[in-house]
Parts: sequence; C-alpha cells; structure tokens
Amino acid sequence: MARYHCLVLASLLASRAAAKTCGLEEVYSNSRWTFEKLGECSELDLGYGAGGKQHHLGTNDVHLLADAIKSPEVTLQALSLADDSIGDAGAIELAAALMTNQHLTSLHLGKNQIGDVGALALAQVLSPEQAPNSKLQVLNLVDNPVSDGGAAALAESLKFNKVLTSLDLGESKVGDEGSAALAEALQSNTALTSLYVSAGSEEVASALLDGLTCNSRGEGVTCKATLGSFVQRSEKLINSAVAKQANLEVRKHQLTEEAKQRAAARSGASNSLPPPHPPPTPPATPPATNPPATTTPPAANHSPTPPPPQSPPHINHNVVPPPATPLHAPDGKPRPHPPATPLHAPEGSGAAAVASDGSGTKPPGKEHEKEKEDKTALLKWVNEAKLSLAEHLPMLEHLGVKHVEGRVSALAPLRRLTFTELSAELSKASLPCGEHCAANKAGLYAALQAYKRDDV
Repeated sequence: MARYHCLVLASLLASRAAAKTCGLEEVYSNSRWTFEKLGECSELDLGYGAGGKQHHLGTNDVHLLADAIKSPEVTLQALSLADDSIGDAGAIELAAALMTNQHLTSLHLGKNQIGDVGALALAQVLSPEQAPNSKLQVLNLVDNPVSDGGAAALAESLKFNKVLTSLDLGESKVGDEGSAALAEALQSNTALTSLYVSAGSEEVASALLDGLTCNSRGEGVTCKATLGSFVQRSEKLINSAVAKQANLEVRKHQLTEEAKQRAAARSGASNSLPPPHPPPTPPATPPATNPPATTTPPAANHSPTPPPPQSPPHINHNVVPPPATPLHAPDGKPRPHPPATPLHAPEGSGAAAVASDGSGTKPPGKEHEKEKEDKTALLKWVNEAKLSLAEHLPMLEHLGVKHVEGRVSALAPLRRLTFTELSAELSKASLPCGEHCAANKAGLYAALQAYKRDDV
C-alpha cells in the first residue's frame, strides 16, 4: 500500500511539473524574443502587457512564436496574447501554425486589432476539414474589430466543429447579420455552450440563447425550435453576412503572400524568389461588344505556320491557365489560330459547304447565331463584372451557365446559392486556379450577388 501511494504521489508531482505556466522571462531576454524553452511550457501568458508595453509581441515578431509552435517538441495547451497588437497579419501567421497543432486547447487573442480577415484565418483552424486534428476548445476574440463578415466565416466552421465550447466576440463590431449567421451555425452545432456577441436585437439574442441552452443540456438540434424559426425569417441577414465573408478571401490572400515575402527576406533568399503572387485579376480582354474572331480556313496550296511551342507558366503564378490560347494577342489583333477549346463548336465535322458568295464556309444557322449571341453576352458580363476569362469562365461553364438572362442555364438562379453551396459545387470541378481558387470563388459569388436581374 505504501508503494502504491508513492507511485500516485510521484505521478501527481510529474504532472504538476509538466504543467508549467510560462511568461515573459522564459521567452524574452537580451532585448529579443527567444522561444527555445517553449517546449517546457504547457501555458504561455503574454497577455495584457505581461512584461510592460515595451514588450508587445506585435506583428513583426509573431512569426517567431508561430515557428516555435510548429515544433513537435512544443505541446503548449493554453496561449494568451491579449493586447499584443498582432493584427490581421499576425493572426494569419498564428493560424497557419495551428493548422496541424494537436495540443492547444485555449487561445486568447483579445484586444489585438484583429479584423474580419484575421477572423477568417482563425476560422480555418476551427474547420474539421482543414484542421482535422485541432483540439481548440476556447477562442477569445473580445475587443477586436471583427464584424459581420468575420462572424460569418467563424459560423461556417462552427457548423461542423465538434470541439470548440466557448467563443468570445464581445465588444466587437458584429451586428445582426453576423449574429444571424452564428445562429444558423447553431442549428447543426452541438458543442458550443458559451458565446459572447454584441447582438443588436433581442430577437437575435433569444435565438442564440435557445441554441446554446439546448447544447448545454445535451439535447442537440431537436430542441432548437426558437432558433430554427428565427433562421427561417433571417435569410436576407445571413446571405448578406456570407457575401461579406466571400469578399475577405482576396485580402487574406494578399496578406498571406506578404507574409511569405517577409519570411523569404528573413531567410536571406528574397533576391532568389519571385515577387508575391498577385491576387486574381481580370486579364486583358477585347471590348465586350466584339464577338470572338473566327479564322478562315487556309487555302489548299498553303499550310499554316505551326504555332511556336508554349513555355511553361512562370513560377510566380499559382494559376495554371487552360490549354486554350488567349482570344487576342496583346496588341489587340486576332491570333492566327483559334483557341484549343473554341467558344463555339463547329456545326459539323464534314467538309464545309460552299456559300453563295464562294467563301467556302457554310452560313451559320439561327441556332448557331443565338448561341454566338449568348456567348458574347456572357463574355460581356464577365468583363463588366471584372472577372477573369481564364479563371471564372470555367467555373460558370461547370455550373452550366450558357446565358446571362433567363430561367434556365442563366446567372439569376445562381444567386439563390449561398457561398458555401457555390463553393461545394465548384469543388467537384477540375479548375485552373490553383491556390487562387478560394479567392476566385469569392469573386464569382460577389459578382453573382451584384447581378440585379431577378428573372428566376
């Protein structure tokens, strides 16, 4: 019996020794941050001026902590960086480090100037699909300028998250739209039991309370009648918040690329690396009113000059262009050969009939002319919406869009899709957008929501 008590005592002492709370003195010395001893810590508290205002971690140094967290020897369970001014850029770097983390259960980032873009990055840590091993149970974002778009991003991850129990968005800029998005997430979420948010109306607060109470009782979705009724009435609020969420993707992409460049500069390799990948931008296109030019077949006694071999895409572009060549050369003149995938398929595979004017081409029928007009109108809309022909047109084609207006195969019906539904549908396609896909989907969603016609 005495031996048993000794073993229990030894186990308790070992656990207490392992559960070490670290502060500034363990990670800051000689006027610099050093995280070599972070592996000894179970908790790190640098929050609310733990070492004085002069020792804020800040945006410029948060990468040091992020790199340390990635180490397999670091098993940090709780981290507080409250009032450390890390901003959106710091939140993105920290979130990237936590994507594969299996130990952190509590993260306090209150009063850090984190906005919607930073919230979007942290939402990915809560997504079981993107961070399947995350154990994060408590996320505190109190007193940050997170608004409806950031709340919608967090809500999207909460729909599937089964680990997070507490989310603090108090003293933020979240209004009824973001709160409604969170309410929708609580319809399927059964883990969250504590939520602080500055809901603008009593109706929103009542719906959120209903969902949280059901989760606390372990009754799940079956008891959320008040919540379900509110969500049904709040479709416009939710869609508005999701539209704001979609617009965050491009800005997050820009900040991520800037972080990569800073990392390259720190490693001394910035001169050997290409500039940061630009966010998706619409390529130069001909005036929208001009239909794509067609090429007259060459005479029988003349062989067309084969096009020069195309060089591989430059390393600084994530977007892999489709095999088709651009419709027009940089000088605006038609290229000598049509695209590999023509915008209008030929009407037949046999020999061309001789037209009345002796041109050797078959005059197009009414059906072909209508198809040509529809394609021209679609290209015009893509151009006016400032979308990319190479990146967004394949998305529209995958979604079955052939016309701008109408009730079938047109743009208007797509406005009924939420950003989540649109993204899920496009995930089934093989798209030429690489790392830009999230931003391209967001751009397409925003353009569809801005489309004014409602003939659905």
